Amino acid sequence: MKKILYSLNFALLACLASCTLPDDGPSYDATIVNIDNLITVDEVDSFTVGDVLWIDIQHPIVFQNEDGEKIDLEALQSPNFESVSYAYFALFKKSGFENPQIISLSPEELRAEIGEVEPNGTQILAYVRPDYEVGKYQARVGIVLKEAGDFFINGLTTNNKVQLYVDGLEGQNVIFITTINGADENQNYNFTVSE
Repeated sequence: MKKILYSLNFALLACLASCTLPDDGPSYDATIVNIDNLITVDEVDSFTVGDVLWIDIQHPIVFQNEDGEKIDLEALQSPNFESVSYAYFALFKKSGFENPQIISLSPEELRAEIGEVEPNGTQILAYVRPDYEVGKYQARVGIVLKEAGDFFINGLTTNNKVQLYVDGLEGQNVIFITTINGADENQNYNFTVSE
């Protein structure tokens, strides 16, 4: 029986190694741009239950990539397509355990002054809109703080940085990899909420 299972596993691995899947369309090709501190949190000395933690997100419309090539996000957009970028965040509550608790928010616990924000499972999805007069994409979104304790927000990636995605035409996408201004060495923005 072991020989049969071994043979089947070997055949499966050989097939996977030599077979390729058909191309179902364009891949998610993207220009990666690393710019720190595109995200800031309103500097507040202390938070109490009921306050709103405001997060500002800004990134340029026109910029140079790491090769010095000028990229204009407006030029990458379709005239019939509303331009938007989006970012995912996560809110965590610290506890006595090694792994903090991720907080799942409802729509009523999120606010937006500029752009839009909505819960996406255990993540916070912020839509960042262009303002062509100032030359930036901008959003100002908030989290209603309903509980006391020690918290942090981050980008919920392997390095906790935030990724801002801008979808362009025909696979000309841009991903800004950024940090939250004032975050610690682990890219977590820490704050405390008191009663």
